[in-house]
Amino acid sequence: MKRVFSLFLCLLCVCAVTAQIRGNEIRVVVSPDHSDWVYRLNEKCTFTVRVLKAQNLLPDVKIDYELGPEMYPTEVKKDMVLKDGTLKLQGTMKTAGFLRCKVKAHVDGRTYEGLATSAYAPEQLQPVTKLPADFQDYWAKTLEEARKTPLNPLMTLLPERCTETDNVYQVSFQTKAWGGRFYGILSIPKKEGKYPALLRVPGAGVRPYAGDTYTAPGKVIILEVGIHGIPVTMQQSVYDARAGGGLSNYWISAATAGMLLTITVWRKALCVLWILSVRCRSTTGRRWALRAPARAVPCL
Repeated sequence: MKRVFSLFLCLLCVCAVTAQIRGNEIRVVVSPDHSDWVYRLNEKCTFTVRVLKAQNLLPDVKIDYELGPEMYPTEVKKDMVLKDGTLKLQGTMKTAGFLRCKVKAHVDGRTYEGLATSAYAPEQLQPVTKLPADFQDYWAKTLEEARKTPLNPLMTLLPERCTETDNVYQVSFQTKAWGGRFYGILSIPKKEGKYPALLRVPGAGVRPYAGDTYTAPGKVIILEVGIHGIPVTMQQSVYDARAGGGLSNYWISAATAGMLLTITVWRKALCVLWILSVRCRSTTGRRWALRAPARAVPCL
């Protein structure tokens, strides 16, 4: 009994020390003066910089900052001391783009960083890369060929992953005429209505996927896809074995043979999301009716 009581006291002490450490954390907060972070051309943007310790402004803190177009700062200052832990910086842009304020605070031999980026006339942004002469023709033919293979979607409800706001499914779509498929996890809000759709593409690696029910619970349709043509709900050991076997160095072969498969995967995933984002109607919680848009929707 004494041992249990002693262990309990030790745990309380550890929790108290941890809470104290977390409460004393250093934060660098950079905030623009528009709540949506969007500005008109030539409009001034005021960034407020605050260096906090234990949620209070930290006086006499030394900082470095950069201000200017994203990746190309035009104003750089180092070893600036903030007497009261706060600073206001102003900038503007004459052309469409992004204005970034990046701040580093130096406290007790450590460096803490914060940044904010405001958008200037983002609707006016234009691509700067020139397309190859045959770009449109090449992709038109490639996509026409991809569309010859039907989606043939399959959806399997995963009750253990469903939440109060979202239903979660493993889904798969046909990618090859002879039956090849690719897999993903689809999260759909339970409440009937129209929702935006988000496609989460994979990074490198061979692994399972849990589904995204945390980005915006009950407010967005999210399709998280894999690219290896295997179900994404198996045990981790299965993927470890595949990564060391048939999928070893897959990123090298993907540059050639896998290219057309990847094109088909993205095209089909985007088509599915276009349809889902128009309307989802729940009937029994397991069966979903998808309503197509009134007019044709361009699928990539």
